[in-house]
Amino acid sequence: MLLGYNFPMMLKVLAILALSFLVIPVQAHAQMNKAQQTSKGDRLSSPVAFIIPEHTDGPTLQPKADNHSNADVRVISTPAKDGYDKAVVWINLALAVIGTFGISAAFITLRKLERQTKATEDAVDVANRAHALAEKTAQQQLRAYIAVKNAKMLLLEDGTVEASLELCNSGQTPAYRLRVAHTCGFSAYPLPAIPGPPDDLRKSNSIVGAGGSHFILAKPKKSGPFDREGLLKEFEVNLHFVFGMRGYCSYEDIFKETHRFRFQLIAGGPSGPARLDVDEKGRIYAALCNDSEGNEET
Repeated sequence: MLLGYNFPMMLKVLAILALSFLVIPVQAHAQMNKAQQTSKGDRLSSPVAFIIPEHTDGPTLQPKADNHSNADVRVISTPAKDGYDKAVVWINLALAVIGTFGISAAFITLRKLERQTKATEDAVDVANRAHALAEKTAQQQLRAYIAVKNAKMLLLEDGTVEASLELCNSGQTPAYRLRVAHTCGFSAYPLPAIPGPPDDLRKSNSIVGAGGSHFILAKPKKSGPFDREGLLKEFEVNLHFVFGMRGYCSYEDIFKETHRFRFQLIAGGPSGPARLDVDEKGRIYAALCNDSEGNEET
């Protein structure tokens, strides 16, 4: 690479040295020719005619006759260009050729540098995008993820229900400033939209570690005239009668980014008859399922 960049300069230096060695003998030859021409010129000089002065201080001035002196005149032709003059022409021509090659080499070098610079910029851009992608991937892998888990309601004999759910952090880092607001009760389906958390909505603010959970237990709700058996029968025959539990959740991850989502869970209605489960103490639970709407990030 170094030889490629210095080759035009080395070519110029070698050409100048070669022409220097050529000019020295040419100058010596030219000086000898000039000396010989000077000697010949001295020998071929024409004889000088002597002029006798004429005295004009006499009493009368007589007109002088026009006398022309004949002299031999030779016209010497312009001397031909010697080796010194030709050497100057060749030097200029050689320098012009070397300069042309130098400019061409400089232009080629410039194009190579431009291509190398472009390649370097492309490599830096690819590295930056790869770094950004790796950083984003690392954040997605390390951040906290809060999700609803184990949503259910306890069915008491008098028809009262106690709803509960678990907010589980399935991420690898804690969730900070967890805030939850929820409400529940019996209602006709579809459930009405929630414009915002009402004043009587239960709220919380806590930290959930990686793999930890936040438990929510709602206030007991009475199903009106139904006891437990009547409530289960109503869930089977009336597809527009549901028990719903809805709410909001927000939290921050370790990268100071805030995440929000809504949840809406129902028993009965389009989810079908209540799916029952009995724990080791003989208590009967009905599962709460995700509704077709009302479960999304905000």
